[in-house]
Amino acid sequence: MNSIDDKLKDEINSEGFDCEDETSGNALLIGTKEEMPQLRERLYSNGHALDLGSYIKMHKKIVLPYEEAASEINGYADRGKGFIWNKDYRGTLNYVDKNRNIAEIKIDFEKIASFRDIAKEKDTKDPMFWGRFLPDSFIEEIKSLGFDECFLKNDRLTRKFNPLIEKYNEKNKPKKTFDF
Repeated sequence: MNSIDDKLKDEINSEGFDCEDETSGNALLIGTKEEMPQLRERLYSNGHALDLGSYIKMHKKIVLPYEEAASEINGYADRGKGFIWNKDYRGTLNYVDKNRNIAEIKIDFEKIASFRDIAKEKDTKDPMFWGRFLPDSFIEEIKSLGFDECFLKNDRLTRKFNPLIEKYNEKNKPKKTFDF
């Protein structure tokens, strides 16, 4: 269990800047030694990426470690492809990462250069967009990264893993203590 609440850490890492831009001031980043390169890259690029692969690496967040659900994850991690699925049909995707953890990525098309036009043309926050109208270019780029896109429009994995993720989050939720 982390010693700092993940939601608080995410809030500090996304809002903890004392400057007008990333070159003129101070920034506070909180994370493990392994998380720091990802956080630095996000800081320097202001969260923007040229392509989907870079964006995913920059913004991914582990939501269910392999050790917490190994038997459930194994069936999807051993097939030689990355399984990716819609978590909420509002731009949040989950996938089995290379270390067999369940990772989460919130897709913001405005921050991905290769998809910026889509954000201008469509309401990418609309569940119908994620359920039925995902652009072929997005699906093709997902496939080119090695993901099996067949679950993007199918909620079988959402029904399977969301309860496990929620249970893990509840178990690891920081306990409120009396501190007065």
